[in-house]
Amino acid sequence: MNSSGLNSNYICISIPVRALQVSYVSNLLRVIQAAIRELALSSSHTSQLLSEKPTPVLSSTISFSDEESLIRLFFTHSDSQEDLSVVTEEIGRTFLNSFREFLSGNSQSSLFGFNVPENRSQHDNSLHKRYSSVSKLLKRYPGTFLSHAEVSITFTKDGFGVY
Repeated sequence: MNSSGLNSNYICISIPVRALQVSYVSNLLRVIQAAIRELALSSSHTSQLLSEKPTPVLSSTISFSDEESLIRLFFTHSDSQEDLSVVTEEIGRTFLNSFREFLSGNSQSSLFGFNVPENRSQHDNSLHKRYSSVSKLLKRYPGTFLSHAEVSITFTKDGFGVY
């Protein structure tokens, strides 16, 4: 695991390939942003963080090495691009804990040699549907991990591990 993923100033996604399809990256960033924002707006504490002026925006940096693509997500002021580390810390922790709970509640992704549905029921809320989309995209490249601060979730084709 890349140690740069263990920083509370970022939500990190490490994908174990150098070349990524633009459509994959675009879709991944879109569904993660939607999941993070929906989660943040659902809690009074994190919702308050997003209502500050100037409005916080989710920003990213992407770097590549021979072995991985690293996406770092963090909040900045919309007008100055100044990092909002307190916002990133709080929302990042809330997001990874909530996403980990979702995955743990749906931890058996295959049964008797065939995949079971990612959504546990047709009555799952919209955040669970977003988490399901995020999970499917992160599983596309086995060995991908999502991390923030001390929590890291590594994805395989049929599962995940929390570290």
